Amino acid sequence: MPDINFLSQTDIFKGIKNYQLDLILSGCIEKKFKKEKTIFKENEAADRLLIVVDGEVDIRFDLPGRVNSKESTIYIETSSRCLGWSCFVPPYKYLLSAICGTDRCTVLILKKSFLMELFESDLKLGYQVMSNLAEIIAYRFHQMQDSDVCRRFE
Repeated sequence: MPDINFLSQTDIFKGIKNYQLDLILSGCIEKKFKKEKTIFKENEAADRLLIVVDGEVDIRFDLPGRVNSKESTIYIETSSRCLGWSCFVPPYKYLLSAICGTDRCTVLILKKSFLMELFESDLKLGYQVMSNLAEIIAYRFHQMQDSDVCRRFE
């Protein structure tokens, strides 16, 4: 199981104090996936935030009438990157699917309900995480705009 040093280097928990990271770590569940196994599906209720520990996770767009495949990968998440942030954004459904893209991958899972309790008891923690989240969303949006990934689906 990763430690607070790992958490402190993640995109979602950067700038968080060690005692806060200890609290977050207490709610982490580690889970391993094999290649092409679904971590979560598009339109599924978003009830957890995930952080890639090792391996790669393909973030895919499900195209109507097509089988989900590597060709529908929009971007790839690697170690220390979070996914599943839809759990904080209405309508609280995953907008894309997450699939293990390497032979194996490991993710940390944090239940939304656990995180929300922490944020309610420590408003500064909640503010820092949400500020990090805004930065992550903006970065990914610009990253997709700068790539030709969207043109592949025209």
